[in-house]
Amino acid sequence: MNLPRIAFALAAVALVAAGLHAVIGAEPAPPASDPAVVPTITVRELKDGNLAPARAMPAVRKDAATWKKDLPARVFAILRQQDTERPFTSALLKEQRLGWFVCAGCGLPLYASADKFDSGTGWPSFTRAADPAQIVRLSDQSHGWKRVELRCARCDGHLGHVFDDGPAPTGERHCINGLALDFKPAP
Repeated sequence: MNLPRIAFALAAVALVAAGLHAVIGAEPAPPASDPAVVPTITVRELKDGNLAPARAMPAVRKDAATWKKDLPARVFAILRQQDTERPFTSALLKEQRLGWFVCAGCGLPLYASADKFDSGTGWPSFTRAADPAQIVRLSDQSHGWKRVELRCARCDGHLGHVFDDGPAPTGERHCINGLALDFKPAP
């Protein structure tokens, strides 16, 4: 196998493709990470105190400077920089009223008060999301062990993590930073 010839042939193909692209005047597809490209997602918003039927809408995408301007400093650190609030400091920890816990970044309803429980960990905890499609689960090995990070599906804000030591009916504990949430009482 002649590696220099193969590398030369691949480079020639790339140059021809680039030249052809320039000749026909086509615009390249922007990369998926381009902030100008806003994906459409299907989510459920609140209507009259209940989750409305799912509908397609644009995701919420902002650059870091805009998020920093729009959010309080501690909320920005949690939602946008994956920080964690100190345990037992959240005003939502003892919230017992009927209602919805929504994303502090975009207002998407994430958790129903009926699914909240006292885990004793110092963070608001839930057995499940109001609608699983509203939450994105990602592998997280940032602290030397494998965890599952939870993010808002609409604005990609960091919420917390999910663990398998929760009560019935799911056996899950969604351990969520209170500053990542706002509370909307039931009407």
